Parts: sequence; structure tokens; C-alpha cells
Amino acid sequence: GQSIPMEQDTGAGVATISLSEFHRYFPERQLEPTNVSLKGYFGTTGRPLGKVSSHIRYGNVSSQRNLYVFESDVGAICGRDWLKALDIKSYEIGTVTQTPDSTEQLQLLHQVFHDYSDLFADRIGTVPDFEGSLKLKPGVQPIYAKVRPVPYA
Repeated sequence: GQSIPMEQDTGAGVATISLSEFHRYFPERQLEPTNVSLKGYFGTTGRPLGKVSSHIRYGNVSSQRNLYVFESDVGAICGRDWLKALDIKSYEIGTVTQTPDSTEQLQLLHQVFHDYSDLFADRIGTVPDFEGSLKLKPGVQPIYAKVRPVPYA
């Protein structure tokens, strides 16, 4: 097998890959048909071109799962289905940081933190001079909805 770099996305229900990456990593494989229709963050729906069943492994855990192929040229996404199957906990991944390459960049970074310190404060802020409103349909009864986890992505 080979390693495929993927972005972990707890907001994505399934693992996806672009058609160009599919051809690069699976040159001998044919797409299998699928009836899956996926709903995006903003409510748009998309149908994959097909799927490929893949043997996946992370550390000592392995599984057989589907990888859905899309026309769009975006990076590979490791969705919740693979994260659960491979027992990957988002909080265990850690934080990725980039270190400035030079003293000049570091000074510039400190200047930005200083100039915009109110944006980086460890407290909840407010939006000045903004009034919001919530329009409800007449006669609509409130409902109770269970709390759901917020994706890390």
C-alpha cells in the first residue's frame, strides 16, 4: 500500500478524494457506482463520480472502507467514517504550528499581536455598533434539539 496525505475533517461524514488524486494513487482501479448524495456545509448537495473500496490503516488499526471520488480538484479528506473506523481521536492529533523563518518575521508577528491585541485577548468580544434581529414565523412553536458536537474543522 501507499500513504495518501489527507486533511482530517470532523465535519465531513465520509472520506473523499479528487478524480486527479484517484488516478495518481489508484491507477489500476476502476470506480464503482454509488447512489450516495452528500450535503455540504452550506446545504449544497453533491454526487460523487463513484467510490473505491480501500483497505486503510492508521497505526495498528486497519479497516475496509469506501473512498468517494469527486470531480473537483481538492485535497483528500479523512471524514468521520474513517476517523471512527481507525479509532482516531481529534484531540490526540495535536497542534501544528509554523515557526517564523527569521528574526524580522518574528518581530513583524509580535507587532501584529501588539497592534491588534484586542483580537487576540483571551475573552469573548463584542461587535460595536451592530444590532441583530431574529425573525420568527407567527405561530411557530419552539422545539427542543439535542446538543450535537461541533466539528473541529
